[in-house]
Amino acid sequence: MVILFGTHPKFSEHDTGSLHPESAERLLAVRRGIDVSDVKDAIEYFLPEPATVEQMSRVHEPSYIEALRRFCLMGGGMLDPDTAASVASWEAAAIGRRGWNRRS
Repeated sequence: MVILFGTHPKFSEHDTGSLHPESAERLLAVRRGIDVSDVKDAIEYFLPEPATVEQMSRVHEPSYIEALRRFCLMGGGMLDPDTAASVASWEAAAIGRRGWNRRS
């Protein structure tokens, strides 16, 4: 059995603030957990490439994608009470989109 695990250094730059559960520390904890788990030898790490706007448009309207991109590049902030974004969030999200499905 092989377990694919897409990870990228840019994920740690997605700064959501000190109180949000999405954090660089959480990513490190996941990696440490894998390293001591029974499945560590089944993990195949890969470095995802960013998704294109065309790929993202399969799920989201292009106007939403562009608004989100601009929001992040202008410094980010709170998209809603539970969703924070930073300057690095746009690139992290684009990479993460490809990380969940290497084939697309």
